[in-house]
Amino acid sequence: MLIAAASSSSQSAGESILGAVFCIGLVVAGVWWAIVNEKKKNAALGTDVGERVLRKQGVNYLGGYPARTAPASGVILAFSNTKVAVENASSVLFSVPLSTVTAIDIETEEEVRHRLTASRLLLVGVFAFAWKKRTPGSVMVTIETDNGQILFEVPKKTKPQVLSMLAEQRSRVASSPNPKPAVTPAVTPSPAPAASKTAKERLDHLEELRAADLVSDDEYTAKRSAIISDL
Repeated sequence: MLIAAASSSSQSAGESILGAVFCIGLVVAGVWWAIVNEKKKNAALGTDVGERVLRKQGVNYLGGYPARTAPASGVILAFSNTKVAVENASSVLFSVPLSTVTAIDIETEEEVRHRLTASRLLLVGVFAFAWKKRTPGSVMVTIETDNGQILFEVPKKTKPQVLSMLAEQRSRVASSPNPKPAVTPAVTPSPAPAASKTAKERLDHLEELRAADLVSDDEYTAKRSAIISDL
């Protein structure tokens, strides 16, 4: 009986040791895979040995890169000394030269709405597509390049959190090897007052804002009533 109990205890201990060794093996394999994978992605970016690549996870790609039209969730934004890349867990999806990046704009959904409404711009092209694919409440991140905008969103975070999250990346863009000269913004004429437009033009513009989801149903009804009452 004692021998059987001792044998059972020894077997349990052996199984526990094997389990612990297996778990440690998984951890080591995971760390090894992460290191090898990061080295592979760094090589794809053409980084120098010892160069630090800034990577941020939890970003959704919405569009803007010509060769990558489909959105992608859960991508990684990677900034080397020479490139800005979009990666998934195992590879680089695409990259652009850091020298072509002029700014990284971070806006809340409401700020985008206000900017477009105030300037009377319409959502067209890439931005229109991205806006429809966004997650409501996300913070919008726009990487401005010489060749256009590349659009992302960061869900479940506030604007201050995203500003903090990408502070080092924005600093790297500002101090890129080939910084863009400061451009004095052109003076944009103030938009003509709404009264100078015909009622039809004002109603058409209101319909466009509604179709782009830039005004709520209540705002749409109130504005439409105001336009009609001016007739």
